[in-house]
Amino acid sequence: MNNSQIQIPIRPLHVEIEGLAWYRQAHTVDELAGLLLSVSWPSYGKQLSEFHRALATSLDAMALYLDPEPAMRS
Repeated sequence: MNNSQIQIPIRPLHVEIEGLAWYRQAHTVDELAGLLLSVSWPSYGKQLSEFHRALATSLDAMALYLDPEPAMRS
């Protein structure tokens, strides 16, 4: 099994990105990266350095099977 097939679990993360009281959930690094890359993520948020750090850390965790906690803290 290669790393791209391994689902890296994270502490469940609930993000309100689709409007007031509309939450999306992430339980794995793949889901977290999917949220960050989704069209639902506000465009102004994609300009922030914290967004870029969270995305880069998520992608690194998926590619290298690293600890996903830094991405969640970003």
